[in-house]
Amino acid sequence: HMFTKYLDWDAQTDRYMGISVIYRGHCSPKAANGAVQSLKSSDKVQLVDWCPTGFKISMIDRMPSFLGDDGLKPTDRQCVMVGNNTAVARPFSRNIAHKYDLMYSQ
Repeated sequence: HMFTKYLDWDAQTDRYMGISVIYRGHCSPKAANGAVQSLKSSDKVQLVDWCPTGFKISMIDRMPSFLGDDGLKPTDRQCVMVGNNTAVARPFSRNIAHKYDLMYSQ
């Protein structure tokens, strides 16, 4: 799958612990920093209080490679965001912690 998200994500309570933004191809550092600053100042991305920076920016000069039959059009730039958020704890607590408790309750 090209896009994965949690179905029980709650934008009011869940926060991002860290976000990595990866730029590839023709993108200036000024434009990348400007995009991250606009995300920080908007209410669209909520970061946890105990993580002071929150964002990591990577810049790769090489152009994206294409396979031809992947359904994507060729482009000279790409941007990918990978985020780690607090909603990750819910599936672990429901599945893994419950099984752990069952195993050691015997």
